[in-house]
Amino acid sequence: MPSPLLIRACVLAALLAAAPAHAQPTADELTQLARRANEGSVESGAALERIANSGNVLAQYYMGVLYLAGQAVPRDEDIAVEWLTRAAKAGNLEAAHNLGVVYERSRGPVYNPRLAVRWYEVAAKGGFARSQANLGYLLAIGSGVPKDLAEARMWLERAVAQGEPRGQYLLGGMMLRGEGIEKNEAQGWGLITTAANAGDINAQYQLALAYGNGQHGLAKDEAAALGWLQKAAGGGQSEAEYLLAVMYTNGRYGLAKDEAKGVQWLRRSAAQGYADAQYALGVCYLEGRGVERSDAQAVRWIQAAAKQGHKGAQDLINKGQFLLQQPNP
Repeated sequence: MPSPLLIRACVLAALLAAAPAHAQPTADELTQLARRANEGSVESGAALERIANSGNVLAQYYMGVLYLAGQAVPRDEDIAVEWLTRAAKAGNLEAAHNLGVVYERSRGPVYNPRLAVRWYEVAAKGGFARSQANLGYLLAIGSGVPKDLAEARMWLERAVAQGEPRGQYLLGGMMLRGEGIEKNEAQGWGLITTAANAGDINAQYQLALAYGNGQHGLAKDEAAALGWLQKAAGGGQSEAEYLLAVMYTNGRYGLAKDEAKGVQWLRRSAAQGYADAQYALGVCYLEGRGVERSDAQAVRWIQAAAKQGHKGAQDLINKGQFLLQQPNP
């Protein structure tokens, strides 16, 4: 029997599809429809697409998000970009921001840091705090735009003024390094800690490293390091997932040695494309450490790391070419 939620979603989709062309759904109705589509309702996705095709900007934004996630529709970055661009050109700041994210972080042909800067700037000038932080980051590293620490600082300070955690993390890092701003470790850690407490996984990982190594004026504290590391890894920070795997594998930071649990964290990190984790996971499969030995899985992950330029993976392939060309399940 269909669930009540699915029945309500189908009814809403039918009502919206049957509504007169001039009767536009409310923002709440569209959000409800998008939520159902994100949960996998194909009917809701189809209804939302019809509304988007009628020119509704919010529906266009939601369609872009759905195509990025592959929910209710096939995952397709190109189509996602088309929908997001339509919404962004109509003034939707979230669409402009998400366009920036896609262009900055895509692993496919959509990747284009110059367009990332363009759309982040559109949203940033409209007051979108996350775009202000991301634009500041690209200006600080000179990606898609000439490096400009002064302008980077300006955008990060605007993001911080709005309480944006990513802006706090990035500006705090500049203060720690004295990069584009007067060096101030106490203030820098204050911003990073504020960001970490607000859930920024990169700030949490930075604190884990600092407490683990006793860096930048922080006393070494393995308990604090482990706490922040677990938060960052739990939030999906790929480097934190990898480092937590290392801690379990070697029984460090007060953790009992547990190679199987280490492999679990390696899988999470490797699935996100982190080359060190892919290589380590491949070696675990090759040697049967924490997981049943599998030449096929070893080949899969070692080759994935090698394609990203991981030297250890490339060396292993060269040394064990026969094995890697003839994997056994």
